[in-house]
Amino acid sequence: MVLPQETVLILGAAGRQGCSIATELLKTQKCAVRGMTRDPSKGICKDLHRRGLQLVQGDLDHPATLKEPFQGVTTAFLLTDYWDQSSHLTEVDQGMNAVEAALNAGVRNIVFRSS
Repeated sequence: MVLPQETVLILGAAGRQGCSIATELLKTQKCAVRGMTRDPSKGICKDLHRRGLQLVQGDLDHPATLKEPFQGVTTAFLLTDYWDQSSHLTEVDQGMNAVEAALNAGVRNIVFRSS
């Protein structure tokens, strides 16, 4: 078996968008797929893990938790949820935390999506 050279990180892997992206990427078997979530114990996370997802815990509100998830990543899907915040500024802060972690880890491609 040849190991993939690319590692894709999906933030919010337990959400609708993140789960869909992870599912489709896992089907291709062309890259390693890593999913970050605040709660890896969720049922959908366990299901994705059984299908090959590398599961990592992280929280966009806590930048110190973002170093490990971004390590070795070539492409990151940064998914935030505007409606899940007390203020749009929270989403901006979360996005900035994610982008900073991605840049510090040398991520080459960033796809940012806000719902």
